[in-house]
Amino acid sequence: MSHSAEKCLKMCGLEAYGDAIVGSLGVEHQKRTTIAAELAAKPKLLLFLDEPTSGLDSQSAWSIMAFLRTLADNGQAILCTIHQPSSELFQVFDRMLLLRKGGQTVYFGDLGTNATSMINYFERNGSRACQPDENPAEFMLDVIGAGATATSSQDWHNIWLKSDEAKRLQVEVDDIHTEGRNRPPVAATLKHEFATSWFQQVNLLLQRNFEAYWRDPTYLMAKLVLNIIGGLFIGFTFWRSKNTQQGTQNKLFVCTIFR
Repeated sequence: MSHSAEKCLKMCGLEAYGDAIVGSLGVEHQKRTTIAAELAAKPKLLLFLDEPTSGLDSQSAWSIMAFLRTLADNGQAILCTIHQPSSELFQVFDRMLLLRKGGQTVYFGDLGTNATSMINYFERNGSRACQPDENPAEFMLDVIGAGATATSSQDWHNIWLKSDEAKRLQVEVDDIHTEGRNRPPVAATLKHEFATSWFQQVNLLLQRNFEAYWRDPTYLMAKLVLNIIGGLFIGFTFWRSKNTQQGTQNKLFVCTIFR
């Protein structure tokens, strides 16, 4: 377990922050920590990330995408959503699934060098030409009418359904299904709801909680002083309280406070 965690820290460039509190890290390193946690779970099929560049400046966003590109080049399949990428970030991706409002497919396929494959698809089917200095991501959104003020006179979903790219994609999907049916069935394995026993979970959580308290002595001292002063104040307030009805109510009030 420890070796696997250290390996994930090294892959994500977090070796210098291995003993740091997550809340004390910057936004970029928090993103890296989230990715490292996903990698530590050892995903069998793919790594799913929801907008990994949100909230980052351009340099941090590029750093995250370059790191994801390195993971992909080493064989890790990655599926992620991204919001308004720059042209540099857009070119990091291999394939793209573009959906319009309603979840209807508009394009699904390779992007190509400098997104030429995607741009050629739209221009070949009647869109305006993409300018040399234009961001391909903004170009495709403007073409399909997905911008705030953009509109489109063409039904790009129907164009996709009738395109050669969609037909080739359907053939690939059918081949994958055929290959899967020809393979022998996977043997069923006994799986538990949790990866470890209940006692080990309690042990680890207690250890983590105590370490969190140990790292924050100010909180411990404040709690200690508050309890001592509060106990003395309330104790002297109701000291030698009589055993009358009012005195009994006062004692119950003290018990309620310390419950």
